[in-house]
Amino acid sequence: MALRVLAGRYELRELLGRGGMGQVWAAFDTVIHRRVAVKLLHRAAGGIPEDVAVGLFFREARIAGALSHPGIVTVHDMGRDGEGGELYLVMELVAGRDLGVVLRQDGPPAVAQAVGWAVQTAEALAVAHAAGIVHRDLKPENLLLTPQGRVKVLDFGIARYLATVTTASRVVGTPAYMAPERLRGQGGPAADLYALGCVLYELLTGRQPFHGLEPWALMYAHAQQTPEPPGTHREGIPAALGDLVLTLLAKNPDHRPPTADATRTLLLTTLNDTGNSPRPATADRHTAATQPAPERRPSRRTAPDPANNPNNPAPGNGTTPEPDTAPGPDTGPAATPRPATAPPPPGRTKPSTQPGAPAEDTPGNRDNQPGKATDPAAAVIEYAALLSEQIRALGPDHPHTLTNRHSLAHWQGEAGDPAAAAIGFAELLPHQIRVLGPHHPHTLTNRHSLAHWQGQAGDPAAAVTGLAELLPHQIRVLGPDHPHTLATRHQLARWQGQAGDPAAAVAGFAELLPDATRVLGPDHPDTLLTRHSLAHWQGQAGDPAAAVAEYTALLPEQTRVLGPHHPDTLATRRQLAHWQQLA
Repeated sequence: MALRVLAGRYELRELLGRGGMGQVWAAFDTVIHRRVAVKLLHRAAGGIPEDVAVGLFFREARIAGALSHPGIVTVHDMGRDGEGGELYLVMELVAGRDLGVVLRQDGPPAVAQAVGWAVQTAEALAVAHAAGIVHRDLKPENLLLTPQGRVKVLDFGIARYLATVTTASRVVGTPAYMAPERLRGQGGPAADLYALGCVLYELLTGRQPFHGLEPWALMYAHAQQTPEPPGTHREGIPAALGDLVLTLLAKNPDHRPPTADATRTLLLTTLNDTGNSPRPATADRHTAATQPAPERRPSRRTAPDPANNPNNPAPGNGTTPEPDTAPGPDTGPAATPRPATAPPPPGRTKPSTQPGAPAEDTPGNRDNQPGKATDPAAAVIEYAALLSEQIRALGPDHPHTLTNRHSLAHWQGEAGDPAAAAIGFAELLPHQIRVLGPHHPHTLTNRHSLAHWQGQAGDPAAAVTGLAELLPHQIRVLGPDHPHTLATRHQLARWQGQAGDPAAAVAGFAELLPDATRVLGPDHPDTLLTRHSLAHWQGQAGDPAAAVAEYTALLPEQTRVLGPHHPDTLATRRQLAHWQQLA
């Protein structure tokens, strides 16, 4: 099997891992003759034009590439692959284990060693912050321990790009290490220091500052609660070190150490107080510096969801399908139609101690609903706080509580964490099946939402499986012409294409189009979107002439219905030009 070569130079030899942001490969630079790591990033899928997203990527990567420090993984090169359109970073390939693996395999290190690793991390952060770069996703899995005992920080310069291209409202990072201000979509260097405090807490105690919480409760804890001192979980931690860890975990950024360099100095002071210097560490397993590690999320406790809500959301992220990613130079949101406006998730429910709450306290009441007029990141925090109150007042199985659990998962996805959304819906599903039955409309809605966010989190095969299993149930319960059923058919075809089967996508959209036209009408935005998707996958399946014919027929209809300057119309115009060049 021929090796894929990027830019005529980098041979991709071994897939090291894949995750929500893309793939990581061990590669060989055929020009300099050295082994490197190559990270292929998913294409932009957010609300900014493709050229803006690409420009941001190169700008951030160049800044990160200018960093030169032994504690920072070096960026050698960057580019965009002409074959698939993916953006890529070329980095040094470093042997070692990430600190997440170290903790799982070896347990917490000696106190002095843990502080020594934190000192090295603070040194790297100081260099990056001086250059104006904030990491935004510092965690044990992004800290590589080399066989020589050096800690190297990876993935500088990537988080901001991903934050910009994924959603209109961005929450970037891993919840277990996320500063309170980061949950609101804000934060600068001080947020990295908070994450460093979380990492050090875990290195010292073997547990995260807020241990064993569900994701929504975890976010609430980071925003509102003070963790137990690390010394309560391990003997031998000096009081000054415990105090410094809690200072790093201060809710107010102004109450943390002023800089990473100041943090380093304070850590060195406490290191001297331990009476030991860090012992040399060994990384007995050799892995690429950029190999993604599975995110260690806290376990979630789930409950059945009666979802007693007349305003229950449409499947997935709305009744209408997501836009497909367009090919070639016009990929991304500027080149793809937008789905029609979708109904919101279940409304906010006000806590009440009475099971029979008055009408204004029912799930249908949408006044002051989180996310309605605020940033989704703020909605996530509000829902987390609201759920904490509701569980105390109503219990975990109350319909109001469970409706807001559904909403929290929805807004987690909207705020830029599709993996957390998928986890929430996945763990809710078996309880809905047990309590409501597999054919209850709310169970079907949850299954669609699960598949949607699995796909958005980078697992299109799981989305295909979930939607294929869901479709016959929807046809039985809702009927073949119900908008939710049509939306599932669209999503199924879309994710079949994204999973590498463009022919199946073409067949799915071709079968859907006459039904969408009959049920919704030829001028409905969803019908027009289906036509665009059909043309897109015809081109991807190797039939540019068919794509040209479909786009040619679609363009005047979009111009008439949407107007000549509508983004969807402009997207079709660009795609038509693209496929005309290839036909």
